[in-house]
Amino acid sequence: MPNHIINVVKIESDDNAKQARIILWLLNYQGVFDFNRIIPMPKILRNTRSPNDNNAEQCIKLTGCSDWYSWSNTYWGTKWNAYNQDIYHNEIIFQPWHLSCKPKNFLSGAVFRGYIKRINKKRFKAALEYSGVPKIIRFQSAWSMPEPIYRAMSKRFPDVVFYIQYADEDIGSNCGEIRFKNGIVIESNIAPWNSHLTEAYKQWEHFANQVWGGESNE
Repeated sequence: MPNHIINVVKIESDDNAKQARIILWLLNYQGVFDFNRIIPMPKILRNTRSPNDNNAEQCIKLTGCSDWYSWSNTYWGTKWNAYNQDIYHNEIIFQPWHLSCKPKNFLSGAVFRGYIKRINKKRFKAALEYSGVPKIIRFQSAWSMPEPIYRAMSKRFPDVVFYIQYADEDIGSNCGEIRFKNGIVIESNIAPWNSHLTEAYKQWEHFANQVWGGESNE
């Protein structure tokens, strides 16, 4: 099992309508943050195994990677899609039914998948009508925060700042805060790799506990 990294995504802008439009673009029909909306995994890789003993050569020829695992680590910066999501709607938590972070979806049958999609759309629409567009996106990633995803989405919306907080479940290490604008890191405060050996460890431990607890460090 990987270490789970909590990620918190905020948009810094005085234009509330613009914030809402960006958040809604980032969320899929289930109301969840999906890396495939930003950097889509090639379809040929989505049901592969790692290592790929079936069509590795064809995958490498078309995508540069032999399987889903090598591709996601290269292009997402983490091995799985976003998971364990809580979307905050003005202090009300809307936790979606289902988001598969693995190559194969556990749902089978096109009719049943279509039914689930329609239900999820209705649930998400009802949540928006009840509590408004979320201000914060929280999710977990495996082993590391998905920096390529953040760079790509900030390039897509170059005139706003994305403020990211993240923290490893190994409290006090692999954590920090970064601001992205137009694909560039404009400000960062990252715990050193050996933070547990430094004088600043208590500071980073406090920071990580706040991020995991849903408190702002601003």
